[in-house]
Amino acid sequence: MIRPSLKFYKENQIGFLVLNRPPKNEMDALFFAELSDFLKNNLPNITLNGLIVTGEGRHFSSGANVTELAEFAHKKEFSYFENNINYLESLSL
Repeated sequence: MIRPSLKFYKENQIGFLVLNRPPKNEMDALFFAELSDFLKNNLPNITLNGLIVTGEGRHFSSGANVTELAEFAHKKEFSYFENNINYLESLSL
């Protein structure tokens, strides 16, 4: 599975979710939308014993693009962030 901001692959029942925007692997609105779609529509259909979240290139991530996300703070799109984190925390891996 490849999306512009994410890559996913599986080896020996371990899933690898890769932030795919080097060199900074910045988390912007597109990233959170793609992550939400992946978590909702793909991950439930994959059997895993573990999930490793990593970044493409030298660095994991420079973090969220706060300037861009501030524009979405009061909109539905911002809920992607909280929903994604809650979903990842709830995984029983």
